[in-house]
Amino acid sequence: MKNILILTAAVALCSCAGKNSYVVEGNVAGATGTAYLFDQQQHLLDSAAIENGAFRFKGTVEQPDVRYITDSRGDAPATFSALLIVEPGTIRIVDHADQPQRKVATGTPSNDASAAYNQAGDALVA
Repeated sequence: MKNILILTAAVALCSCAGKNSYVVEGNVAGATGTAYLFDQQQHLLDSAAIENGAFRFKGTVEQPDVRYITDSRGDAPATFSALLIVEPGTIRIVDHADQPQRKVATGTPSNDASAAYNQAGDALVA
């Protein structure tokens, strides 16, 4: 009986942790070094090594939050930057269809909606 109680508690804890977890995956041609994840106040939250243009962040979030990723800190020139909404799920940083230097976050409901909104805005300006 004691083992069943412990097992049930462990399963409950694991299932709760998985609900709020996110992964950010990117592959940016020409990017090297380190990718940095910042909040809106430009506080460094995390960093990840870039290997062959690819990087990956993992974490948990209590509620969706706007963040951005770049491969530059301070005054150094950036190869890329991307605005994203961190929320549970897998978020992919991809090239913008018409502007390869611009990156777009997709893969979760808020990021897909944001990308669609930006695409509609681009169509109005073009």
